This record gives sequence, C-alpha cells and structure tokens, in this order.
Amino acid sequence: MKTASKKLRELEQNVLELPEDNEINLYISDEAEMALHEHAHKIKEPLQETVKNIMFSGQLTFEKQNAKAEELWKQLSETDQVIINESEKFVRYRLMRLLFKQFSPVFPKEHHKEIWQRIVWFFEEMEKLVIAKAVEDSEWNFDRNEEDPEFDDFKWWDNVEAKIRGFYPDGVFTKESYEAIRDYFDEKESEAIREYWKAHPEEFKEYMEQINKKLDRLKNRE
Repeated sequence: MKTASKKLRELEQNVLELPEDNEINLYISDEAEMALHEHAHKIKEPLQETVKNIMFSGQLTFEKQNAKAEELWKQLSETDQVIINESEKFVRYRLMRLLFKQFSPVFPKEHHKEIWQRIVWFFEEMEKLVIAKAVEDSEWNFDRNEEDPEFDDFKWWDNVEAKIRGFYPDGVFTKESYEAIRDYFDEKESEAIREYWKAHPEEFKEYMEQINKKLDRLKNRE
C-alpha cells in the first residue's frame, strides 16, 4: 500500500544515502566494439550535465522533461543517434549474458529459456520503470497538495497508476508484463521452427510421419 507524506519523502531524499560502491568495469576485448563504445562516450559526455539538469533538477514536470529530452536527442545527427543506440545494445546484451552465465549452471538445461525470459523481462521493465518513476515524481512534486482538506491519498495514487498505465497498459514488473515477454519468445521460437521446416521439407515430412505413427499406436491402445 503506497501511503507516505511529502515530508517523509523529502527526509529520505536528503538524509538517507547509500554508500557508494567501487567502480565496476566491463572488460571488452573486441577492438571494433570498444571503438564503438568510445565513440558513443565522446558523443554523450558533453551532454551529461544537461541531461542531469533535465532529469534531476526537480523543477520540470514529466511532460517538460520529455520535451527537453526529445529536443536534445534531435540535435544529434542520425549517425550519432545510431552509434549511441548500438553501443547501448551491446552493453545491454553483455550484461544479460553475464547474468545468464551466473545463473544458468544451477538450472537444468530445459529451464534455460525461462532464465533468458526473466532476464530480458528485467531489463525491459527497468527501462519502463524509469518512465514510471518520472511520472510518479512529477505528480508528487507538482500535483500533490496534502494541505487540501479534501486530499485523498488513495485516489491520488490511483491517478498516478492510471497515468503510468497510459504508457504501459500491462503495468511495470507485473504478471501481465512478464507474460507479454514470454509470449514474444514463444512467437519468435515458432517463427524459427516454421522457417526451419520450410527449408527442410523432407525432415518435416519424416517428423510428421513419426507423429502420426505415435498417434495411431495410442488409438489402438484405447
């Protein structure tokens, strides 16, 4: 249940600080990929302070943050946009691979597909969570008046959730959002199987014959 006052939230933001961890580096041996990341860093570095001011100043509503971020992104050339996107894709995939290699050895192989689904779901939902929290913070800072005698905390949270659902109908880190990822995997797997059978019709014919024989044996037992 989400019930908290603005004063408590301000206290948490200003007083409660987690200790900083030592910097963690991801070692990359591929020279071409390393060059890509270095190029992306050079593009992003001059923009970091501007991005921080947009996202964390607390002076802008979510809508204004979005507008300024889009404006900043459009100032980049299409080539620079592609370089940044590709760099982030590589880093994301490497992180997913690290998680898979961490957990897969303790699971039977038949569960490895689900491990991938869970990892992809986590990364997808974390990106959505950024937007969800930005919406929540904007509503908290600009549309929450606890001094109003008619203020209803439960109604306020319902309105925030409704706004987030406007962006993500399945919600963030919900059963529905995981099922959407699972269905996506199943669809892609089915597509790959169909393409394989199209490319290997003789194998498909033999496979179907075996299936039909098994079905006939089952019928004869009844």
